Parts: sequence; structure tokens; C-alpha cells
Amino acid sequence: PPMPWFGMDIGGTLVKLVYFEPSDISTDELELEKE
Repeated sequence: PPMPWFGMDIGGTLVKLVYFEPSDISTDELELEKE
């Protein structure tokens, strides 16, 4: 069962990265606007 595990891991990591990327950009934009 290493194949399904790998796919699940990659999918989870991709989703996490995509979810975190926009969050970081939003925070940066907000900080810039505040200053």
C-alpha cells in the first residue's frame, strides 16, 4: 500500500502548500497596507 499512501501524501502536501501560499500573500499585503 505504498502507492496510495504516496499519492495521498503528495495530494495533502499540494493542498497544504496551495492553502498556505495565498494565506501568506494575504498577510503580506495586509501588513504592507497597514504600514
